[in-house]
Amino acid sequence: MNRGGYGDNSYRLHIGKLRMVVTAELLRAIRDTHRVDELLQWLSPTIGQYFSVPIVQFWVAQAGYQGQVLMKLVAQSAQDKALGHRLALNKPVADLVEDLRRRQTELAISPIGNIFSYYQATVTKIYCFGRYP
Repeated sequence: MNRGGYGDNSYRLHIGKLRMVVTAELLRAIRDTHRVDELLQWLSPTIGQYFSVPIVQFWVAQAGYQGQVLMKLVAQSAQDKALGHRLALNKPVADLVEDLRRRQTELAISPIGNIFSYYQATVTKIYCFGRYP
């Protein structure tokens, strides 16, 4: 099968090299960023650029005040900026993300305070989400 002008092996090698480049840049970005949302905001256009992905979105699950799980869009990039703006505020996309989250069975969503100590959870909330619990 020929994809984008590459034979099977050369396509795989090309993608493998791109993954290595992105991984190296990601490690630098992890070192240089202070918040998870900053990292995701850097990563979304990087994925789009290197892998020719038209739209990249990162959503996070957050516990609401009454224990419900809310999905929040934290980073997005689009090669067509007009399309990106339409998708950012698009209820069907948000509903799809919520549906995917509901079907996800590999990782249980738990409040951060149930996983880490109070101190670690507090520090994570401050540095990653910019808010005090």
